[in-house]
Order: sequence, then C-alpha cells, then structure tokens
Amino acid sequence: MENRTRLLSNWNRVKKRLQEKFSILTDEDLYLHTENQDEMLRKIGEKLGMQRQFVLKMITTLL
Repeated sequence: MENRTRLLSNWNRVKKRLQEKFSILTDEDLYLHTENQDEMLRKIGEKLGMQRQFVLKMITTLL
C-alpha cells in the first residue's frame, strides 16, 4: 500500500523518466488512475515485451 501511495504522488516524475527511456510509451499508455494500475502495467508490459512483474519492479526503482 505504501508503494502505491508513493507511486501516485510521484507519478509525473516516473512517467517522464519512462517516456525518456522508452519513447514508444504514450501519455495514454501511462495514464494512471487509482482504479487502472493493473491495466496500465499490463499495457506497458505488452508494449515493451516485458512481464508485468518486471514492469512493476522497474517503476518501483524509479520512485
């Protein structure tokens, strides 16, 4: 739960870093809402060819 709160409060910074690293990711792919976190992680994973767990770990390191 703490990571989720940190993710929401720092999302704009994380989003910018992800787009710098992976230019294929769009604002739509990275649209974060409290209800759509799992869907967003799935979308990112599909677009980058990564498993959801790896995407989550990568995002967590950017916090």
